[in-house]
Amino acid sequence: MEGEAVLQVDADRDHPPLIVRLVQFHDDPSVAQ
Repeated sequence: MEGEAVLQVDADRDHPPLIVRLVQFHDDPSVAQ
């Protein structure tokens, strides 16, 4: 469980633009359509 959390943090650090893009896509209903 802790190992997976650490890997997730590393992934966020390595690909911040992708994470931000996914969050914006998830929060923007106009994009979802």
